[in-house]
Amino acid sequence: MLAAANPLIKDFQALYPGIQVDYTDLNSTELYSRFIAEVAAGTGTADVLWSSAMDLQVRLAADGNAATYASPEIAALPKWAVLANQAYGTTYEPITLRLQQAPGAGGRRAAGPHRSAQSA
Repeated sequence: MLAAANPLIKDFQALYPGIQVDYTDLNSTELYSRFIAEVAAGTGTADVLWSSAMDLQVRLAADGNAATYASPEIAALPKWAVLANQAYGTTYEPITLRLQQAPGAGGRRAAGPHRSAQSA
């Protein structure tokens, strides 16, 4: 994931040279667990979490673990991508369709949505 994030990090550092970026690549569960553990320990934690596990991101915001930030880019985002100015969706999540033989469909197939597994 670092290769994918590098251009974003470089652009951020060019705009804000006084802010140090320490990027750590963790899967969704590791990211969530580490953040919760660091908050509980009071040792300080990340300023920004970027994860594909929106259910966990929404939980963090709902549990009071997100700061409010009204991004100047909000107007360019779809309404579904902004949660209370605390969580922002940055990508569409992939979906997988699995075709199955429908009973009595005369050889036709019926589609059923299924989630695909992915890491942060």
